[in-house]
Amino acid sequence: MRLSRHQLEEFHLNMLEAAENTRENEDAAKQSIRRTNTVIYVFTALGAILAALILYYFLLLNQAISHSIDSMKEINQQVTELRGTMDNVTASIKTMGNNVAFLQNIGDSVGNISQSTQIVDRFMDVLKQETNHLSTHASNIRLHTSNINQNFSQINQSVNNISFSVHQAVKPIKQFLPMP
Repeated sequence: MRLSRHQLEEFHLNMLEAAENTRENEDAAKQSIRRTNTVIYVFTALGAILAALILYYFLLLNQAISHSIDSMKEINQQVTELRGTMDNVTASIKTMGNNVAFLQNIGDSVGNISQSTQIVDRFMDVLKQETNHLSTHASNIRLHTSNINQNFSQINQSVNNISFSVHQAVKPIKQFLPMP
């Protein structure tokens, strides 16, 4: 089979055009892949930032809980002191029945009870404030966790869209370059 010069020139022009289209498609695919990689890097960085924020809020929660535990220990110590004071009052009342001369000691013990009660009241106020503070932090963590969940859902949707776009962009190339 012999081809004429005109047929050969036309065949040559068609081959050049096909090669140019292939180069253009390849360049478009490379550009799409670069954009896809950039988007993946950006979303990975955002995920890392969100993870760091979650860790930070968990550390804040841990500090708040530790502070509440310290306050409870102080309250426990004050209650123990109050119990000791109450024991003193009990002993004073028993002794008062035997000897009226110890009335002054009873007055002192009652004063100690009053002071201890005031101290316990102050610690209870501190505990109430810390509990309110802890509740605020827990609400903030709940809000941030919800935001993170929404952001990851959006990231998943974006990655699915990118994957679909890459497959669509590669379809023309698959016609010329069979891939395994």
